Amino acid sequence: MKALNQKNQLIIATLVNSFVGIAIYPVIARNFNEQQLHIVMLLIFVNALFGAFDVLKPVLISNFNREIYSKLSLFNLSSFVAITLIPLILSYCLFIDASALFIISVLTSFYFYILSSVFWAMLDISGKVGTAVLIRSTLFSIMYIMLCYISFLETFENIYFLLPTTHFLILVVFICLVEDSAVEVNFKGGARVFSTLTQNSLRAIIDFTDRLFISKFLGGGVFAYYSILADLANKTNLPIQLTNSYMYPKICTGSSLYSRLRVITYALSGLLLILSLLFTFEASHTLLVWYGGRSFEELGNVFSLLIAVASLYSFAFTSQSLLRAKDMYVLLNKITLFTSLIGLLMIYPLFLILQLKGVILAVLIMKSNGIIGILFLDDKLRTRLMALLYVCFLSFIVMLNL
Repeated sequence: MKALNQKNQLIIATLVNSFVGIAIYPVIARNFNEQQLHIVMLLIFVNALFGAFDVLKPVLISNFNREIYSKLSLFNLSSFVAITLIPLILSYCLFIDASALFIISVLTSFYFYILSSVFWAMLDISGKVGTAVLIRSTLFSIMYIMLCYISFLETFENIYFLLPTTHFLILVVFICLVEDSAVEVNFKGGARVFSTLTQNSLRAIIDFTDRLFISKFLGGGVFAYYSILADLANKTNLPIQLTNSYMYPKICTGSSLYSRLRVITYALSGLLLILSLLFTFEASHTLLVWYGGRSFEELGNVFSLLIAVASLYSFAFTSQSLLRAKDMYVLLNKITLFTSLIGLLMIYPLFLILQLKGVILAVLIMKSNGIIGILFLDDKLRTRLMALLYVCFLSFIVMLNL
């Protein structure tokens, strides 16, 4: 019953966060001017980027002994790691020529995020996975609502306080929910932390390179509207993410759900391709204008490409689950590294030829790691033919939008 309750909390938190995220974009896109919207979307983007530095939580979960860490030792450990990683976040802020207020807001938020991550790990270990996610989802939903409220006022500077305040409140609530221990010992998971940071960095390259590149080379307005559409497209992968989250523990125990998960992945990816195809037609662009305003009028083909990318990336969630279940971590990292490097090498040449659409094509290359992983897992002719059919349909949609 307790496990079911946590599962329900996890689903509710995910759906609420997605719904609020979708609901706020039309409001802020209409009420903020282009420069303000650029700053707002940069803050949201950097907040998502924090996840690439979530290196303590998975290590603590895998190595945890209830008698080892007190709240004080957790606080000291996370403070040390946060201070060590802050230069990486600072370098990004300097790369995009951020203001002093922006930098202070981001660095403070990041410090609180890393501190809260270790207490988040303790909640997960104690079986409160859904509770922790629901708390974060609720507080971030409140932050998004406050962001909409600020968009109606002439107090734009207040947005710089929203992100650090939200992360601070999460930290406080997590500390209060975690039971303390009287014992303190030295942390000995440094090697795993570095390995986790490497894996997360590869994923960050895939997830964030496009927006980082656009914010630097195409300007604030393009970045803001692109980020909104990219986030909407990424939310279409929610069903496959939830499916993998539910099936992964069963697959790890040897349950024969591989074929079922593969069929579900092809079905959901195919549906996304059909949705992508719809946005290649001019009539569907009216829906984007209705949603976000006139600024989105010429972005129908861009959105179509982004949904196609999301369709391809849905395979990554499934291949990651299956490869990890089969203890094929090395192969998983090799495939991800290969597609990431190819995409990085191609992004600037494609940008020079096709501008924004060239950047999306480079991202498409980066996110092909999932379907490559599926092919490595199953070399049956039927699987190869299904993959070939999918790639042909995907290529057709891409060509329509170029």
